[in-house]
Amino acid sequence: MNIILIPEGFRKSPTVSLSHRQLAVMALAGLILLPAVLGWVLSDLYERIQAPSSVNASVLAAQRSELAADRAAIAATRRQAETDLNALAQRLG
Repeated sequence: MNIILIPEGFRKSPTVSLSHRQLAVMALAGLILLPAVLGWVLSDLYERIQAPSSVNASVLAAQRSELAADRAAIAATRRQAETDLNALAQRLG
């Protein structure tokens, strides 16, 4: 079987000749490796989904409290900046 490789230019394109045995080995490797990798990925994903949520709940609560503290700090900084900007505007007239 001839496979034509198309280069970026329009020059003479090289061909690769593969025997039936080489094609069979490549197809067999694809038929064995693809389901194995897919099964591994899906089993890992299933384990991550089924992980106990109690461990994640404490981390989630800590992140929520940190987020609330950050939001409060941003609000205070925004109020201070508005106060400073209003004072500057009054000075400039």
